[in-house]
Amino acid sequence: MLKRIVEPAMRPSLVVAVLALMSAAHAQVDVVTNGSFESGLSAWTFGAAHSGGNPACSANAAVAGGTETLTGAVAYAPTAGTQVAMLGAKSSGLAGFVVSSRCVLYQDVAIPAGAKTGRLNLKWAAKFASAPDADPGKQKKYRSVALYSTDGVPRFETELGGAGTGWYTETENSALVSDGLDIDVPRFAGTTVRLGIWTDVRDQPNGGAVVLGVDEVKFLVNAPLSISSRFEPAVIDEGGNTTIIYTLTNPTSLNATGINFTGQLEASLGAPLGVQSSCGGTAEMHINGYHTFGGGQLAAGQSCTISFPVTASVARIIPGGRLPRVVANIGVLEPQWPNGGGTELTVRALATPASPPPAVPASPPPGTPQPVPTLGEWGMIGLAVLLAMLGARRLRRV
Repeated sequence: MLKRIVEPAMRPSLVVAVLALMSAAHAQVDVVTNGSFESGLSAWTFGAAHSGGNPACSANAAVAGGTETLTGAVAYAPTAGTQVAMLGAKSSGLAGFVVSSRCVLYQDVAIPAGAKTGRLNLKWAAKFASAPDADPGKQKKYRSVALYSTDGVPRFETELGGAGTGWYTETENSALVSDGLDIDVPRFAGTTVRLGIWTDVRDQPNGGAVVLGVDEVKFLVNAPLSISSRFEPAVIDEGGNTTIIYTLTNPTSLNATGINFTGQLEASLGAPLGVQSSCGGTAEMHINGYHTFGGGQLAAGQSCTISFPVTASVARIIPGGRLPRVVANIGVLEPQWPNGGGTELTVRALATPASPPPAVPASPPPGTPQPVPTLGEWGMIGLAVLLAMLGARRLRRV
């Protein structure tokens, strides 16, 4: 909606809306792609790591109920009727050697900016097939799921941030069971982390194996709307116009309503008319430099923009401004600094016009006839007086 510049008085309705929504619950968004494995292993990466022996790792996704197979590892049949990821690890060490064969399945997930809490859920179960000469007292099979750095191919031995980012357990033969863990996600908000699931066999002679069945992996993060800003154009001349464009994104599966925020212009920026919004609601530019937006709506998974045109009166570089506090029914996004990736504005000084050089008379080309100098009227009178005086003097001598 287009709106005129108004006096700097906050409308009571906006204040009421902000206060009413400050305690709103955050919406949950599942940041995992294809956690049900109904699209096979799409969006997941399979890898292997080992110590003391080359592991025989394999992974696939197939319909449960006995139809799935794993190369070099035993078959595993969890509850029938759904497609399940199968991750197998088989020791390839020699009898008597201590080896660790680790097989991993991982996916990089983006944690929304402003995320407050999160919970990691999955179903998993294990089944063993020991080598004939295995020592039951030394059999160790492990499984783990946790958050890791995205640097390099993970061996998955060190979790990001230590405790509170995953769990690690020695397994037993089990049916498909559900586990969940609350994750402290604020430290990762606005970044990408690696969600890793692995299983391994340790202290096993050649042939010791474990198969891990995994299904319904969900990483539910409580997240509000996200906001970013930019100047367009980002380089202008002094006295020129540009536009501050805010982009709102709804990363959740819920429709956002009652979206509100208030921003503040730099002192050297003025506010012409022409506010625009594709987020519904009402956008207003105030004469004291505040700009407000209220009553917006944004569908699940969608983005929209609010544009505030401004005029720059002073030559300088203006950094991207502090992103405002955004309030909506699905949660509150606190102000971000410096600017969440917003662009800076460069205002160039106008050049001072240079004075033109003095004109130099042009010389005539060679051979051009030159005018004969002549005496003016007073020159002729003076000459006549001089000749008369000379004549009178000569007469006195005679």
